Parts: sequence; C-alpha cells; structure tokens
Amino acid sequence: MRNVQSQASGTGTNTDSLGFYSWNVPENLVFGDDNFAAFFGFNIPTLRQGLPIEAILERIDVDDRLRIAQAIHTAIVQGGLYQETYRILQPEEDALTVLASGRCFRDETGTPACWVGMIVADPLEQLEHQSALTFHCRAALEIAEQSGQRTVAGQLRTVLQVIQRWS
Repeated sequence: MRNVQSQASGTGTNTDSLGFYSWNVPENLVFGDDNFAAFFGFNIPTLRQGLPIEAILERIDVDDRLRIAQAIHTAIVQGGLYQETYRILQPEEDALTVLASGRCFRDETGTPACWVGMIVADPLEQLEHQSALTFHCRAALEIAEQSGQRTVAGQLRTVLQVIQRWS
C-alpha cells in the first residue's frame, strides 16, 4: 500500500485507501480521482479525460473479471446498489484487493445515465484499523450523501462522532 497518509477533513479517515469515480454510462466514460487512478495504474490526466469501462475491466484480475462485469450489468438493469470485492492487477506487485460500491442513476426517461461509486483498497486491512461499525457507518454515509439523503447523512455523521468519542 502507498505510504501517503492524508486525512479527510475532520473525519479521521485515512483517505489514501479511498478512491472515488463516476461513469457517464451513455458516453461510456469513467472518471476518477487520483487514488482511483493509482489503484488501476492509470495516469491522472488520461483518467480525467475519461476512459471506457472496458479499460477499467481489463485491469481486474481475470478470475474476477466476468463476475464483476455481470454484477455491474445487473446493477444497471435492476437499478440496485453494487458492492463487490475483487483484485486489481498491479505491475511488479501482488494484486490489490478492493471493495467497490456504486449505483447507477437514471435520467427522467429511465435510461441509465450516471454511475457513481467508491473503492476501498485493502478492505480487510482497513477493518483492522477501525471497527466494523465505523467502517459500515462511513460507507452508509457515503451512500446517503451520494443519493442526496441529507437527513440520513446528518444522523450518520452524529453517530460517527459518538463512536469516535468512545473509541
């Protein structure tokens, strides 16, 4: 894992293990932050211009690739949440295990429009560094914020503050 130890403002979250991405489904362009680029081995300027989902899938371990492609397809067709663990191929290193979560949003006509999500690198290592409750509350907070559930997000922030005080 990389040695960078940045902190999300006020949350105490180790942000070098989190990558965020979006996918313009109709145009088939995936965009991601610096961590997402590092996890998949893409240069940042290229990823900021957008890459087809196939380029992302090619970096996933061949033993996981079909399962992930099918899970993405199911989430798009059914409109549900996507959450999968898989391995990303790394040059000159062991594969990086990640936990990816996302959701496909539809436009006013019901057509898949935008997919948003996050990836946690080395999720088991992350769980060793924070309680399972904190981990899941943070994941729920991200989902609430992405889906515009401000009240739920506020409640989850309060829960996380209480957990931190008692840790």
